[in-house]
Amino acid sequence: MKNIIFATAGHIDHGKSALIRILTGTDTDRLVEEKKRGITIDLGYANITLDDTRIHFIDVPGHEKFIRNMLAGAGTVQALLLVIAANSGIMPQTVEHFEIARLLGIQHGIIAITKTDLSPSADTTEEMIKGVKEFIKGSFLENAPIVKISSLSQTGFDVLKRALIDIASEIPELSTEGYFRMPIDRSFSIKGYGTVVTGSVINGYIGKNDRVEKLPGKEKYTIRNIQVFGNMTDRASAGQRAALNMQGSSVEDFKRGDIFTNPDCFDVSDIFDAEVEFLGRVDKLIGKDRRIKFYHLSREIRGKIKLIGDNNLIRGETGFARIALDEPAFLLPGDRFILRRETPIETIGGGIVLFTGKVKRDRNLLDEYYKKFQLQDLNYILISHLNEKGADGLKINEIRSRTGLDIDLIKNIFFKLQREDKIISIQESDKYYSSDVISKLQKKLKIYLKNQFQLSSQPIEIGSLKKQIAPLISEELLKHILNKLEENGEIKLEDFLIIPASSATEFTDKKKTLELILEEFLLSSGFTPPKRIDIPQLLGHDKQDIEIALKNLLNNKKAVKISREYIISALKITEVISSLQDLADSDRIIEINAIKEKFNISRKYTIPLLEYLDTNGYTRRLPDGKRQLL
Repeated sequence: MKNIIFATAGHIDHGKSALIRILTGTDTDRLVEEKKRGITIDLGYANITLDDTRIHFIDVPGHEKFIRNMLAGAGTVQALLLVIAANSGIMPQTVEHFEIARLLGIQHGIIAITKTDLSPSADTTEEMIKGVKEFIKGSFLENAPIVKISSLSQTGFDVLKRALIDIASEIPELSTEGYFRMPIDRSFSIKGYGTVVTGSVINGYIGKNDRVEKLPGKEKYTIRNIQVFGNMTDRASAGQRAALNMQGSSVEDFKRGDIFTNPDCFDVSDIFDAEVEFLGRVDKLIGKDRRIKFYHLSREIRGKIKLIGDNNLIRGETGFARIALDEPAFLLPGDRFILRRETPIETIGGGIVLFTGKVKRDRNLLDEYYKKFQLQDLNYILISHLNEKGADGLKINEIRSRTGLDIDLIKNIFFKLQREDKIISIQESDKYYSSDVISKLQKKLKIYLKNQFQLSSQPIEIGSLKKQIAPLISEELLKHILNKLEENGEIKLEDFLIIPASSATEFTDKKKTLELILEEFLLSSGFTPPKRIDIPQLLGHDKQDIEIALKNLLNNKKAVKISREYIISALKITEVISSLQDLADSDRIIEINAIKEKFNISRKYTIPLLEYLDTNGYTRRLPDGKRQLL
């Protein structure tokens, strides 16, 4: 069965709640204060089944003092029921509610002309309706049905029901694919059940016993029971009003504006860039302090706004802005929001979230991105996020958090983009990068290495290169770029070294010769090698060449470092390890003197040798300094 969520809208005392009560049989004014004063203060909820469609109503307050409550309800709906009293016509909150609905991107609606029995005459009502048509001209309600009703005589409701059925048939259902998202609008406790949280499911679905995460906060909860449309069910889906019975929680754990979603999928942000529209001259609407109230789904947050580019927007023009919130919020690209100023309190505009995060973006970038976003050019959108992250790259789950796109969809798009060489992936880090970014980095590195090799033909250590010019580039990415330069014949890589391609053969021959000399030297030094620092002088070779050869022998396990000062031939270490069993007594204890005598070495070699054996799990040091064979 199809599910559609409507919100009422209109000025105070125009009969919104009375209309919903007669239409659905539910009194949405549930608060004592509402019944006492005869006005709607907070959100009310009702529903009705018409043919094969369930229509959920959020009845919003009409008084200007309760606009914040109205916004908490209007932010999650698909269609508008604009209520205008025949004896009053269009009033201030009629206009404000209409503008809010337009800024929120609502595309469907019905206009109900109420209190027709109180109009002076039928001609007066028709004249008023002419004014309404002029008011909605060019808007999403221009072709909306206009239904005349009277709650007192209960006339016109059959026509209203028919109009609701027709409009509901035109509205596409919200997607139950992708990630679950439900903004919370209230929480309360029911005896025998515990905490109940309600809201409108705007994407995906959730099932009984499923886990959800609350954002902001990242607390996780289990859903004990689900109620939709007043009935217990195993699942709540997009387009439905849902009441979730939460396990192991209290009413105080939840507040209006919190959002339920799937665990460990998304992050929150306190700064974002957006496409914005204002309801007047922007310089008249935004004060010098740039303070605003930001309304998103069911949440209100204070913040600041800064326009990007054009600071002289007038009514009806769109531009771009950066909004910094006082508190973090769960925002996704495409989310709609409303802006109000703090003093005097009034609605000044609204917009669409484009990017979250603190990266600076200029107007041209945002303009191009917005055009592609409207076309849902996912290739462009995903590459834009990779370009923005530059050498940091992004993992799949990070891209999901930034875009709200399903992981399988992202993977499919990335597979295609990789085949087109527009992006690359590095398996060691599970990250993806824009090919343009990598190309620029590769070009810079090529120029740097060329300049370095012109100054000296000596090899460059990869670790040294990273420290000097690429501290912000991951080892995996640097290795990828160097491999590309080697494939292109620009350089030659030898273990941890970068060698000029022109001298690669000469270097390789020299390197192999020196390694053989050094390997034989260490073997002949036995268990009493010279200090590492003295080897270049003893062999008559350059210090850097010796260090490179030593590192290669260590990497290839032909030599072993037993301390910072001493390196021993791997064959000699194998000889020591093979002798341990014979050196141990019946309790597997090895005396220090036994080691010294066996290998004819002094204490300065014995101690680091024993520490090497301890570190590598061959022996264990006892309190008296002796070793126990493991």
